[in-house]
Amino acid sequence: MARMKPKEVYSVNGLSFLLRVEQTAIDTFTVVYGMQVKRNLTYSDAACEFGLCLFHLMACEGRLDNRTHNEQG
Repeated sequence: MARMKPKEVYSVNGLSFLLRVEQTAIDTFTVVYGMQVKRNLTYSDAACEFGLCLFHLMACEGRLDNRTHNEQG
């Protein structure tokens, strides 16, 4: 696998944590969310991880409601 200098593809500097995705090689990505670092992800795995982290960040900031039907009062 040909490595390359990590290139920041996109970042979100939320109130809670920094969320960033980097491309480290062809079809190889790293997703950084606060202290969590997921390396050697494929394109599709990185897209899923980034989406999960983004939704968590938005929920922490009160931008969306992530309660389930059972949790709603």
